[in-house]
Amino acid sequence: MKLTKLAALALIVTGSAMAQNSDLGILFSVAVTKYNFGFATETRYSGGIQFNYAWQIIERPSGRLYIEVPVGLLSGLPVNARFVTPGLRYHFNLTHRLAVHAAVGAGIAVREQQFYTLAPIPNSSGVTIAGTDTSWRGSPAYDLGAGADFRLTRLLSLRGEARRFRTTDVFGFGDGKTYPSANIGLALHF
Repeated sequence: MKLTKLAALALIVTGSAMAQNSDLGILFSVAVTKYNFGFATETRYSGGIQFNYAWQIIERPSGRLYIEVPVGLLSGLPVNARFVTPGLRYHFNLTHRLAVHAAVGAGIAVREQQFYTLAPIPNSSGVTIAGTDTSWRGSPAYDLGAGADFRLTRLLSLRGEARRFRTTDVFGFGDGKTYPSANIGLALHF
């Protein structure tokens, strides 16, 4: 029993030591995207949330390099999408409170795929959407991002960034989709 408690204590202490120089960002997303459906172009507005865990691996006076795991949940588009794209983020220190960063990552996306059934409009040469069918499918994905962190306190910063998630289609069922978004939120540093 004492060995179990000692092992648990060692695990907690080791985990806490490894968590130093990490951050967790919680960002809210807004995106405006134009879609061409073949017979019409439509502007769609979407919202989402992004969780971003990053672990610092290198620190220099000019900046810090992180391994990051962003998880983006976007909805309100013609398709809902979930992204997990681990990668690298580098913070360039401008002042002791302000840093700008660039990020890149690759991983997977699971997106809702909508299929439209078209029907002719009677006594017209046009067509209308008669129905939709929705299914979920996964695909490889990547993301590119840039943003800024403003330290409010030693443990809390205000973060804003622009991120572009992109799905790729290696299976030939359709085009890859781009999901650009503007994000703002808080980052906890521990």
